[in-house]
Amino acid sequence: MDKLLLFISALLLSWSLPGQVDYNLSDDVYLDNIKSVRLHHVGLPTSAPIIDLNSGGRLLLSFDDLEGGDITYRYRLIHCDKDWNPSQLEELDYIDGFNDEEIEDSYYSIGTYQDYTHYELTIPNNDINWTLSGNYILYVYEDEYDEVPALTRRFMVVEPLVTVLGQVIDPMNVQKIRSHQELKFRVNYKNFRIANPMNEIELVLMQNHRWDTAIRDVTPRFVNGEDIMFNYVDRHNFPAGKEFRIVDLRSIRYRGEGVHSMDKNRDGVDMLLFMDQNRYWANYHTYADINGNYLLESADDNNDEVKSNYVNAHFSLQLKDVLPDADIYVVGQLSDWKLREECKLQYDAFRGIYTTSVLLKQGFYDYQYVIDYGDERDYGALEGDWYEAENEYTILAYYTEFGARYDRLIGLATLNSNL
Repeated sequence: MDKLLLFISALLLSWSLPGQVDYNLSDDVYLDNIKSVRLHHVGLPTSAPIIDLNSGGRLLLSFDDLEGGDITYRYRLIHCDKDWNPSQLEELDYIDGFNDEEIEDSYYSIGTYQDYTHYELTIPNNDINWTLSGNYILYVYEDEYDEVPALTRRFMVVEPLVTVLGQVIDPMNVQKIRSHQELKFRVNYKNFRIANPMNEIELVLMQNHRWDTAIRDVTPRFVNGEDIMFNYVDRHNFPAGKEFRIVDLRSIRYRGEGVHSMDKNRDGVDMLLFMDQNRYWANYHTYADINGNYLLESADDNNDEVKSNYVNAHFSLQLKDVLPDADIYVVGQLSDWKLREECKLQYDAFRGIYTTSVLLKQGFYDYQYVIDYGDERDYGALEGDWYEAENEYTILAYYTEFGARYDRLIGLATLNSNL
């Protein structure tokens, strides 16, 4: 009987395999023709995709398809646990409406060097709304003939039931006092009953809304009355970094900050950026950045989304020593904080510099360089870390009640290192 059950299970699995579609439950892009993917609050282009349950707020997804034309893109909401695995819920448990609806708002580019079609989706909408808090994946796929993954984006829905109180402090470890920033925080659950806070509450700490460097599985140390305390020593700190490198690509008529020269021809626009240097030993300077994010704007056409051009941004980095056993990448929100192949610098032995060219839409961009050793990434070696750097921190409080089938997101706090 056992062998028969195993055979039937294997047969069912083999039937399901051809229909499976591979995509990641993270921020990612799967088609080379998909560019400039953004997910944020409507009217707040640099905001994080975190929204209160039943708040009336809406998130806006936008992206460009450089192949142009009319492509049918559909979307699906997937509820996840606190570790970004699919939750045990069925769709009917967490959505009101229907998945796999078509993205209907699309616009052709006008008068640009690169033709593209611009797509927009606002959620929730008349077709779909979420009914539970927690982590969600917005999955977009091409549906011309077969389901082809196009992009995925994380977002979080919060039901504010507890109060998260925190501040950015100097590290307790004196060896990190000039290079790191530490978080001190507690959760007050005065207005929400938690039967076993030591085992049912878990936090996630994020710097500048980055999941690749997030501190996860943050558990309580003890409970003091109505406060859940997390005051461990030398456990909740982040390298401070420095202010991000910036480049202003908002105009193809004049050179913005960080642009050395530009060349316009019938095939497009090339912008040569000023050559970058290793900043590890450089003095710290404070200036306004957007914490690794980017803002799509055109200074040439009244910020018209479909009149914005794409430019070839040429990055160059000069180093005293060549790194033969490591790779260097340009990273930031422009790459989803991933090591994109187009963002990988190549060593030009003739000029003695590292270079790459990245296709970017007109806008204002933050970026930095990272060294990839294969099994380890070093964000500080080319940028340096200084305790006075301005960073934004987010503390997410997840609640998993005993016997529950999903993780609820019941509170958050946003902190700034300069406040």
